[in-house]
Amino acid sequence: MKTPIKTALLAAASFFAAFGSARAGLLEYTPYGSPASSYNATGMALNLKGVALPGQGLLVNPALIAETDGLEAQLTAGVNWRREYRSIEVFDSYANSVGLRTTAINDQTDYNLHGAEVSYASSFRGLPKMALGFGISREYDFNYRLKSEERDAFYYLTSLYEQIAEGAVYGYSGALAVKPFSFFSAGLGLTRLSGDPKLTITENFEDPTYTDISIGYRHNYQGYRFSAGAFGQVTPRINLGISWKSSARVEGPFSYSNNDTTISDRQKVGLPSSYAVGASYRPANDFPATVSLEYEHTPWQNLEDNLFSYEPLSAVNRYGFGISHRMKNGLPLRFGLSFSNSYRSSSIGLARAGFGTEISVSRVKADISAGAGRRTYNYGQAFGSSSGTTVSETMADLMLTFSLK
Repeated sequence: MKTPIKTALLAAASFFAAFGSARAGLLEYTPYGSPASSYNATGMALNLKGVALPGQGLLVNPALIAETDGLEAQLTAGVNWRREYRSIEVFDSYANSVGLRTTAINDQTDYNLHGAEVSYASSFRGLPKMALGFGISREYDFNYRLKSEERDAFYYLTSLYEQIAEGAVYGYSGALAVKPFSFFSAGLGLTRLSGDPKLTITENFEDPTYTDISIGYRHNYQGYRFSAGAFGQVTPRINLGISWKSSARVEGPFSYSNNDTTISDRQKVGLPSSYAVGASYRPANDFPATVSLEYEHTPWQNLEDNLFSYEPLSAVNRYGFGISHRMKNGLPLRFGLSFSNSYRSSSIGLARAGFGTEISVSRVKADISAGAGRRTYNYGQAFGSSSGTTVSETMADLMLTFSLK
């Protein structure tokens, strides 16, 4: 049982957690991170996971590793750029709008290893084809930086606010798949999740009569998650795929510091499950093309946390559409669009577009893709407040995948 002092301090931590999240522009950079939207360059270009696309691997759908022959491996890295622009409408003494006042412009660039996996598939002595695979993936990203100045009459600095979130939760996965029929495969997987993200919030005041603020959060998440998937060839031109990931039960030590006060406790979090369904279609034409559709659902309203409470979160629905077209010279071109809402609010949507291609040399293939996204919202939408601050986010990503087949 918690002592009254410890309970009060955790209540204060909950208050500052909500306050810190409200100051954040990128909505998904909370104590639970921003979930991975794709695991390789092909998925990013098409703006979908690729549960119905052979070659996407066990991180997307464990059944897919049985759709290849022999050894297959891939390594993915990328560059992520974010710009966050904040403004507030200014009114004169007669309540007339006189324009927008910029309160912050923040840029950040991160270089990350997004994933790596290897699998082997083969038939043994007349038995159905079986496959075994292992992978590592960046499942939840926490990197976020915000710097905001407050000025008196636009000239004199009165306070400087900074929020720095760092770290990631990585998944270490294994999967087993079987292809009992020529048109169907199924797979099961197990993922160990591990990561120690941290968040630091500081606010320094020029006025010596005010006390500077320094708040720190340190999490240590450890846990497991199960996955399952299936892939089927309905006709020679139509493929269907489905992938499910269970709720991840992670726990570990948590520490909170507020200036000179530090407390610790054990945190238990139930991250929501998710499932994705997809279809791919290859129309008959002179140049091979594949059209893909995908839907992914994550019920964030089922999130569990024994230490922190937030306003009810929203289920995230992500819709993806992509086209992969192989030109006459054999060069593939990929393009995709997606739309999803934030788990902070179902009324805040993020639209993204991507494109990419590949270069093959012998048994090595290099896929490269680029993507961009944009959304605008205000604090009233995100947090149910009357704040007039408007946040505009622009996102750009570059991803490179090397594959061995």
